[in-house]
Amino acid sequence: MTMAFSKRGTSLLTRLSPAEASALGTLAGELAELVAPLSHQPTDHIEELAGLAEDDGNGAPSSDPALRRLFPDAYRDDPAASREYRHYTQDDDARLKAEAARTVMQDVADADDGWVTIPPDHIHAWLTTLNNLRLVLATRLGIETEADAEALDRLWRRDPRAPVAAVYNWFSWMLESLLDSL
Repeated sequence: MTMAFSKRGTSLLTRLSPAEASALGTLAGELAELVAPLSHQPTDHIEELAGLAEDDGNGAPSSDPALRRLFPDAYRDDPAASREYRHYTQDDDARLKAEAARTVMQDVADADDGWVTIPPDHIHAWLTTLNNLRLVLATRLGIETEADAEALDRLWRRDPRAPVAAVYNWFSWMLESLLDSL
């Protein structure tokens, strides 16, 4: 299998087609928008905004499981401890996720004829963003197990999930290649 990333001095280099650059830039931007509001709210509203409290402030359960995947409970058997943990950590975590996504967007926007140079201090942002995009897409696709992920390879081309599954697989390959290049 080919590698998506190669080393150039201390930086990494990857080449993206116009469609790949557009998809990555757009989805990184959507990820930043998804998590950025969490980092701009007073901490006493974080649980409601993230949908991680008992309700979303309107008495209804949260409708976005992607945020639950990005900000999982720290203590599965202790909701109060998880709520306290989120109270002290989620603001910074959301801000860092949004900043990482914006860094990837900027690196893609700065591409030279499709060639994206990733300086050493941006590598963590790429790892974070590719992983977070995979988590969001996995949630949207209903992937909870390895078998669920493997089933994506058997989707019919006309299945409405097929394009999203292709992007999920591409991000998986990109993340694996990035890790292998380090």
